Amino acid sequence: MSTRNISFNPPQSSFSINNNNTEQKDTLILVPVGLGLDHKTDEQLRILESFGYQVWRQPGYSAIDQCRNKMIYNFLTHTDFKNILWIDGDIIFDLKDVQQLEQSNYDIVGGTYPFKGYPQMTFVPKDSENVQFGDKGPRYVEVEALATGFLFVTRKAITNIIDKLEIPLCNTSFDNPSYPLFTPDVLSGDTYVGEDFGFCAKAKKVGYKLYLDTTIKLKHVGRYEYSWSDVAYKLPEKEELTYSVEEEPELATQFVVQEKKAALKVVEKEDDVSYNSSKKGIWNKLISFFKSFFK
Repeated sequence: MSTRNISFNPPQSSFSINNNNTEQKDTLILVPVGLGLDHKTDEQLRILESFGYQVWRQPGYSAIDQCRNKMIYNFLTHTDFKNILWIDGDIIFDLKDVQQLEQSNYDIVGGTYPFKGYPQMTFVPKDSENVQFGDKGPRYVEVEALATGFLFVTRKAITNIIDKLEIPLCNTSFDNPSYPLFTPDVLSGDTYVGEDFGFCAKAKKVGYKLYLDTTIKLKHVGRYEYSWSDVAYKLPEKEELTYSVEEEPELATQFVVQEKKAALKVVEKEDDVSYNSSKKGIWNKLISFFKSFFK
């Protein structure tokens, strides 16, 4: 793997907390913040820093793929951390979620969350199978692809992918080097995917398996338009929930739940969820691509 040293000043912590757990961890937290940083996410990042985690917040990029690839270069060239954990600026998580991924013993593993305003989860399951979220199913499930909003990757995996795919070090001529590891791609001929699924395709191509921790419950921060319906209807918290995604939901937030409520088509909050992606749509196209491409 070729490298080129460029002057680099790692970001400093913006605050200080007295804590006895300040021994530096093995995992570097990478946070692209080109589109902003939610205050609740930042609160959790500060807690990580107080426990000895180093957190890099990277502003200044409108292209998320370029941001990730530059951060990968800086991680490989200027640190000796054993792992990275991507946390997007709109993901709400807990300290224990980070520790769970570190303790998984997998090279690539993460948590998932719904898309904003659309009832699909941000991963591609294997073979259209149901996925049980919560404590009632298997903790780790192998998946075809996984978004990078909360994704743990070992240094070993990153360097192996770069070496085996001969990914070049780019943009050295104007002192802005990066490894194009996270790049958008076109799958199955006509399916355009982002840099996160593009990375997953590269990882699988060299033999890595991708895993989802089904016990991690993340929140994806977005905007919601409140109306009087929200005053009239308030659904209670549920301890468990089985749902499947409809092919063409009437509402962007419509889920099909075990206890059908014909008059209310809103999202119910859940602790245990069974996810079914068997309906037709882009996910099945992605599943078919991954199965055929990596035979």
